[in-house]
Amino acid sequence: MMKILLFLFATQAFCYDVPSFVPNVVDETRTLTPAGVDRINKVIDSIHRSKKMYPAVYLTSRLAGESVEDVAEQVFRKWALGIKGQDNGVLILAAVGDRKVRIEVGYGLEGTLTDYQASLIISQTLTPAFRDSDFEEGITESLKQMAQIVNGTPLVETKDPVSSENSANWEKIKKRTVIWLSLFLGIPALIQSLGILAASLFKPFPWEEMRKKKAMNIFSGMLGFDGSVVGRFLKLFLAVNPGIFIVLFPVLMGEEVVEIFDGLALLMIAIFSVVAMNFVGRLFSEKRFRRNEARVRLNKFKRKKDAGSTYTLFGKSYTVPMRSSSSSSSSSSSSGGGRSGGGGSSGSW
Repeated sequence: MMKILLFLFATQAFCYDVPSFVPNVVDETRTLTPAGVDRINKVIDSIHRSKKMYPAVYLTSRLAGESVEDVAEQVFRKWALGIKGQDNGVLILAAVGDRKVRIEVGYGLEGTLTDYQASLIISQTLTPAFRDSDFEEGITESLKQMAQIVNGTPLVETKDPVSSENSANWEKIKKRTVIWLSLFLGIPALIQSLGILAASLFKPFPWEEMRKKKAMNIFSGMLGFDGSVVGRFLKLFLAVNPGIFIVLFPVLMGEEVVEIFDGLALLMIAIFSVVAMNFVGRLFSEKRFRRNEARVRLNKFKRKKDAGSTYTLFGKSYTVPMRSSSSSSSSSSSSGGGRSGGGGSSGSW
């Protein structure tokens, strides 16, 4: 009974049909060209001469339901890779149909060709080349990297070029955002702050009136927060929205457009600085203050009047403009069916 159990265990442990070893490349899939096999063999022969490592390559189509680790171990043992007693063999196994790869390392090399170093070879060299169907180049470069590691020069993890580029772009966006907000908000705010400080010292008539109305918010004049709610929202939107293009477009479209959008940024800063100076001017000029107050009252008065009515204000006659309206009608016919229950599917490439 014990013999039967041992036989079943051995059959289960070594059920993969391992081919005979034909040094040093066995390609059951014929993925590699004869020239490619010859190139890989030359690299392996040069590594053999150092007597530090004895690599081999095995390309199969499928793993027959087994894990790539189990198959690699079975192949490694059957082929008896490396020098006896030194256990310095290495196997590169690629299951082309299953899209799996494994680097199996002999015990004697585990101190230098570590699991981490093997994973770097797979992630940085083998899998990128295999995705491009360049198996010859991936295997050749991997063998050279193994030799480099065994000779005392370990691999260093490299960043993905795409993620590095995205990170660099994100840093540029953050930098431009800080600069844009600092200048766009900072310069007008500084102008208004200095104006308010000066007005608080000299206390002109407009300053006293605006202080009573609690209209001394630093940004109130710059953003025009003296109109309707819709007007305030629109002014704020128009103030912030150009900043999105000023910040993003130079990063997304390339350095050649930086000067254009930097010019637009300077123009926006100049415009709002002028608005800020106009606000400061109202603090010291009673004439400008009263003119602004009249305009605000006029706007409020217009909103209360009916469209088409005529009224007189400040010695002038005004007619409230008619609100344009349009209507359209359409007819539709139904055959009695074709109702949708809300189902469907959407996809993207």
